[in-house]
Amino acid sequence: MPYSTLEAPLVEGGLNCPSLSTQKEAYNLKFLSDLVTGPQDVLWKQWTWKDLSMASFSNTHLGNQGLNPFLQLAYTKVSLLDARVAQAFKTARKHGVDLTSCAPSHRARLGAPLLWHPALPGSCSARGKDCLDLHGVSSVGHVADSLQLLEQCKHCISKVRKIKSLLDSTNWTPSIEYGAHPPHPSVRAWPDMDGPLGCI
Repeated sequence: MPYSTLEAPLVEGGLNCPSLSTQKEAYNLKFLSDLVTGPQDVLWKQWTWKDLSMASFSNTHLGNQGLNPFLQLAYTKVSLLDARVAQAFKTARKHGVDLTSCAPSHRARLGAPLLWHPALPGSCSARGKDCLDLHGVSSVGHVADSLQLLEQCKHCISKVRKIKSLLDSTNWTPSIEYGAHPPHPSVRAWPDMDGPLGCI
């Protein structure tokens, strides 16, 4: 009999005795839950986010550094992480905890970083020869508001239009309603989600 059967709840015929590995994973996920919820100006949270960003790159060749592996497409070198953070990160990866874990609310969609967004091809969301940062276009919410501001910058307005077109075909569209791919009814979506961290 597999141990997964024994650790099932009593009402399901198990012994309700989680294994040590299951308890460890639950502890790691609780650590992540504490990290992404509540005020973010707490010192241990700031240190943890810094630790994650310093170990996260845009590709396996250690390109652009400083990405958020939960909100952006990033290659995270686990060996560079603190031991406690590394354990939690590996558990998160095992259980698929990232920006696509659930359907985002409108506020979460608008607050998601544009650079290396998981709904965009890397070549489109990467920082190229454009000057989007100089125009203040750094999140999905800025895409819809920036078209008029970028009229004098042909390269940037072309890229923003392409990004908006790609996002409109996903559930990360900056418009109020979902795009061509509304979330499945079984996917959780919280209207009061304050930002992209709520997706985790």
